[in-house]
Amino acid sequence: MKDKCLLCFGDIQNGLTLYEYVMKQDCICGTCRKQFELCNQIVKIGEIEVYALYFYNDFFENSMFNYKENHDVVLAKIFLFPHLKRLKKMYEDYVFVFAPSSKGKEEERGFSSLPLLFADLKVEKQYLFEKTKEYKQSSQPYQKRYQVKDIIVRNKHMLPTKKILLVDDMCTSGATLKRMYELVKNHEFEVALLTIGINKKLTTLQ
Repeated sequence: MKDKCLLCFGDIQNGLTLYEYVMKQDCICGTCRKQFELCNQIVKIGEIEVYALYFYNDFFENSMFNYKENHDVVLAKIFLFPHLKRLKKMYEDYVFVFAPSSKGKEEERGFSSLPLLFADLKVEKQYLFEKTKEYKQSSQPYQKRYQVKDIIVRNKHMLPTKKILLVDDMCTSGATLKRMYELVKNHEFEVALLTIGINKKLTTLQ
C-alpha cells in the first residue's frame, strides 16, 4: 500500500520526480508541498530580525487553520518536516521559547499547538511568557495588533543561562515577537527569533 499525503490523501509521489521522491522524503505529496511558498530568509521588522520559513499565503493559512482550529493534530508535522535537519543544526545550542497562547484556547483545542509543531525537533524548551487575557491578533484591526504590551507578560520562570530562540507560528504584524523580544532583550546571552509563516508585506518594508 502506497503512502498517502497527510493533506490531500493522494499518492505521496504526486508532483515529485523520482529523484525528489528518493532524496526528499516527505509526509505530504509534491503537489501540496509546492503550494507552500518558501521564504527561508531573515526579515527585519523594526528593531528585530526574524528568520521566516514560509510566506503566509492562502494554502499556508488553510493548512494552519485545519491544524489549529479543526484540531487535526496529524498535520503538526507537515510544516517543519523539510526543515528539521537544518533547524536542528542552526539552533542546537538554543532554548526554544514559544509565544504564549490563551489558556482558554488551549483547553478548547485540547493541545498546545505551537510546541507540538516542534515536537519532532526534540528541543530544549522553556515557557517564559503568558497572556493576561483572551486576545486573538487576527481578529483585531491591523493598527491594534501592536497594542500587546499589557497582554503578553513575563511569568515567574527564570531566564535560561544560554541562548534563547523566540518562536511564533505566524507573524502577521510582528507585534507578538516584538513584545517577547522587548521582555528579554537584556538577556546576557544571544536572543534570536523564528517564525514558521510571515506576512509577505513585512518583507517589502525593508
